[in-house]
Amino acid sequence: MNKTLYRLRMSNEVVGILEKSKTGLRYKSKLFKWWMKGMPRYDEIDEGIGLMDKNGNEIFELDILNIFDEIEKSNSKGIVLWETDGFIILNIKTRNCIPIIVEDLFLFNSKNLHIVDQLYNNSELIEKLGLDDL
Repeated sequence: MNKTLYRLRMSNEVVGILEKSKTGLRYKSKLFKWWMKGMPRYDEIDEGIGLMDKNGNEIFELDILNIFDEIEKSNSKGIVLWETDGFIILNIKTRNCIPIIVEDLFLFNSKNLHIVDQLYNNSELIEKLGLDDL
């Protein structure tokens, strides 16, 4: 990847995007216009996984995704989380974990992923899955 994106938040409110590349750091406002100076105030940061959903939206850790399985012809929901070896999707129903990238190969096709929400907006789900330490 040539650049890494980070979602910047004040608690549950997205305040901007940070782009980190070889040439340095750039900040986007909530309206996704680049700031010329300084940086926004934030207290939480979520890393982009380098993959877009079917609508062209960058997927970040803590996003809740609707995932279409082409083989099973079924939908499931999963949460993007960071584990020791990289990003995973935690299936909400089965609680199985699937790595997103293996040996630099994405295991998911963008056209089968759709961002439906973010975990930080769902305190009941956080409690249900025992993810209070995020």
